[in-house]
Amino acid sequence: MNDNSFGGDGIVVKPGIQSLQDLKGKKVATELGTVDHLLMLTALSKSGLKEKDVNYVNMTVNDADPAFIAGNLDAALLWEPFLSKAIEEGKGKLLFSSKDTPGLIPDLLVFKVEFTKSRPEDVKKIMNAWFDALDYWKKNLEESLKIMAKAAEARLVNQKCGENKTLFPVLGRRFFIFF
Repeated sequence: MNDNSFGGDGIVVKPGIQSLQDLKGKKVATELGTVDHLLMLTALSKSGLKEKDVNYVNMTVNDADPAFIAGNLDAALLWEPFLSKAIEEGKGKLLFSSKDTPGLIPDLLVFKVEFTKSRPEDVKKIMNAWFDALDYWKKNLEESLKIMAKAAEARLVNQKCGENKTLFPVLGRRFFIFF
């Protein structure tokens, strides 16, 4: 496992929405088949609702964020840094997040078994590159945040919001590959 979302994904809502049940009949956007769609389905289920109970709009995060900020949505499922941006600029509030469902949204680096068997040295190089990137991030936080903000086409101030919302359960440089 590379990391686990712990509040980095969430449902941002207009101020008048107080509970998950209040989403019934409301316009809710996220991208079909993504982890945030899974988070939406999980949140709705926890409140006794189904996807058909909301006015679901299939929309990418890049589109849902400005649509929420412009007031065109009642709720949007977003990840950082878009989540914090929507809360700040859209005058919304966080109703539910991946922090409420620990372990639901891991980010994984996965290889096919055939690949690991036929190219074990490449697998080691990729894994070492991951750990090198983590080391660089820890040692050069400000520069790393600038690089990530540029890649995400987000402002640096917003990128920092997600910094503590992802858990990296990596200790040292040890990793295991299972065949």
